[in-house]
Amino acid sequence: MEKAQPPEDYRNSPAECDAWDNVVVSTYGLVRRDFQDDATAIKFFSKDYREGKSGGTFSTAPYLTDGGVRGGGAITRESVDRLAAFRRSLGADCLLVRTRHDYFRDFADAVHIDRSYLTFMLDLSGGADRIWQKEMNTKSRNQTRKGLKCNPQVRFGHRELLDDFYQVVSRAWRDLGTPTHSKAFYANILRYFGDNATIIAIHLDGAPVSAAMLLTCSQTLHHPYACTIKKYNSLCINNVLYWKIIEWGCARGLAWFDMGRSMIGQGTAAYKKSWGGQPVPVHYNYFLAPGRRPPDYNSRLIHLATAAWKCLPVPVANLLGPRLISGVL
Repeated sequence: MEKAQPPEDYRNSPAECDAWDNVVVSTYGLVRRDFQDDATAIKFFSKDYREGKSGGTFSTAPYLTDGGVRGGGAITRESVDRLAAFRRSLGADCLLVRTRHDYFRDFADAVHIDRSYLTFMLDLSGGADRIWQKEMNTKSRNQTRKGLKCNPQVRFGHRELLDDFYQVVSRAWRDLGTPTHSKAFYANILRYFGDNATIIAIHLDGAPVSAAMLLTCSQTLHHPYACTIKKYNSLCINNVLYWKIIEWGCARGLAWFDMGRSMIGQGTAAYKKSWGGQPVPVHYNYFLAPGRRPPDYNSRLIHLATAAWKCLPVPVANLLGPRLISGVL
């Protein structure tokens, strides 16, 4: 049986929802500016924009993989020129357009396109049994069985699981050397998405060890924030997390599970593919002021900062993290 293909006209990103706009504006005070012409409509957000001041970045889909772009078809040279003029009118150093559509492929002279990333889409329509038997590879099934033998306690809920979720994500992201968002950010996701937001938390011996924030948009399930505390990796609890998310999505009749962004060649990309996820390119399109370059997240300075962050006490990382990550749109 031929696999279903992820929808080409992808409009199921959380960034398409007014709820996401409310989350980022109410939590971090982001400024929104809209671009529109006959070819496309784009929502841009900035953390450091001030009227009359130049500099800074405007991005679509802040803190998400992609979204915030509505296009009616091929982008024209006129649209590219208008976007460049829009950047100048804002006095911004950069406009970043995140999209699954390769809108700007014919305009490399005007747009820097980063093609380093993929997301993975898993077809849920055939049910959990089909995914277990037909999509997952043998290693993923065996690791999931191993995790389930640990007798994890799996809970789905809402605000009552926020503390457990935050305890996991703040510890796990610190261990990875990555700042996390504030608890208020995650609380606002629950507030504005309402019944379309769910937390899954996995406990061992009464302590939360793995968790994810789930968002349902149309017929697509997302888990933009998911992690497992490092010391439990050997128990394959992360596999249990993924499997329980898949079962939950299938039971609700959802069509797709967006497994999230990975860099091409990363171990996380192979991991998501092992579950049956289909790779979908994500294009990061930079409209840059003269003399500006896109950020280099693989620089020596970033590696040093990551190593230093891992050494911080969790409470200190929780205090400093939101101030840093809120500016990484």
